Amino acid sequence: MITIRKVDIYYEFKGQFDGYVIRSGFPPFKKELDDEDWNLMRSLTQDIFLVKKGLATEEFILSLVERLKSNCVDDLTIKKLENIAVEVIELNTMAATKK
Repeated sequence: MITIRKVDIYYEFKGQFDGYVIRSGFPPFKKELDDEDWNLMRSLTQDIFLVKKGLATEEFILSLVERLKSNCVDDLTIKKLENIAVEVIELNTMAATKK
């Protein structure tokens, strides 16, 4: 289940898994956030990004809402993911294009 704390850790690393892996051996990260959580947040933020950019169908949006409700502990966690999604995805996209 995704919590505010997990979203905070994800955001601290701006969704960049490499930076997280380098530090994940140090408490409290590895205890609090596993690879499955990370990948789920990556998927959810990508989907939120598509919705916010107007690139999603109504069916996709409804499916995303259900995924958020079933994977996040509460509405505050969902809101936090929604708030960071565009920034995280855009930063990762810029980083990928610079390589």
